[in-house]
Amino acid sequence: MGSIAPLKIAVLINSPPGNEFWNDVKTAYYDAFHSVASDAQIDFYDPVFDANFPNAGKYDFIVLSGGKADSSSSEPWVLGVLDFVRNTARDFPKVKMLGICWGHQAIQRALGGVVHAVPTGPIAAIQDTKLTPEGKDFFRFGPGTGSYRAPEFHVREVAKPAPNFVHLAEGHECFVNEANTILTFQAHPEIHNALAKKMFADEDDVYTGNSSKEQIAKEIEKLDKPMDGGLLLERIVEWFPSDCGNELAKESKQGFTSKWNDLCALAAEDHDVSWEVTVTGGWVEPDAPYAFTNEEAHGFAALQPIYFLGLLFWKQKPRGDKEGSNLSQKAKALSEGVGAIRFTLTENLKKESRIHSLPTEISTPD
Repeated sequence: MGSIAPLKIAVLINSPPGNEFWNDVKTAYYDAFHSVASDAQIDFYDPVFDANFPNAGKYDFIVLSGGKADSSSSEPWVLGVLDFVRNTARDFPKVKMLGICWGHQAIQRALGGVVHAVPTGPIAAIQDTKLTPEGKDFFRFGPGTGSYRAPEFHVREVAKPAPNFVHLAEGHECFVNEANTILTFQAHPEIHNALAKKMFADEDDVYTGNSSKEQIAKEIEKLDKPMDGGLLLERIVEWFPSDCGNELAKESKQGFTSKWNDLCALAAEDHDVSWEVTVTGGWVEPDAPYAFTNEEAHGFAALQPIYFLGLLFWKQKPRGDKEGSNLSQKAKALSEGVGAIRFTLTENLKKESRIHSLPTEISTPD
């Protein structure tokens, strides 16, 4: 069975290097992406002092990080980043771009949007961001929660998105372009709790200058509850490469994908779908059944089978567990060890002729 090539990621750190903040940003991205794609190749670039930009054609995707600079300014290095975004979108339309915080604002501005200062002042908070109907479709957990929770630290915001971008969240918080090649977040899925606490306590009050000590304390208390950075990162990694996992998907397509598509079609029609899957061999408990609700089945409808199998493993792990949420690693393990995928049809599915006629066990190819 073919192997899955590691992701190649280029990260532009949009902050002057040679200081603790820059190192924190670099470490956060390195750890975050390796938590969901352990073998990813990650290269970092300095557009501020070195005007150092990646050759976009050598990467699966480009990430524009956050930063404390004014994304609406005419500083030469800022204009250089905007030119890089425009050139990449024009010359490498299949290379995907992700913008986080400052990067979210810069991408929108570069492609025709408008950025301005937050009218109420700087924001330092753990935000629950409401998803739009399109966002609920895009994020697999969306139908269940209707929102995502992640840290936000920013002084400016997108006032008007660039043309041909779709709102995935309310308040200009998250967009994807109609070509499905550019994704931007105002929030920080890559920031873990320890770094968030450090930023709340930072003596540099760029972000916290608008917050009282009591307000900051309340935001820090929110860190005791789970955030959705891991789920967002899983979706980002799934979305990024157009070819990741294609070999494996093709090899199992004739059997597994046919049944998968039929199951998901039933879920999309709002049938009372309930079903179990048993995976033998590889990284799961031997012959452990996994039961899914109608809501979960509906949410899986657009997932490639390879990522669904990663979620089988994640489902038996606590939320936020790095090993359980590492879809790339589990996909790789699948290619090395899984012997068969077996569907156990519940009574309501047995009544569906299109499901009943399909095999209940699909062996993975040698």
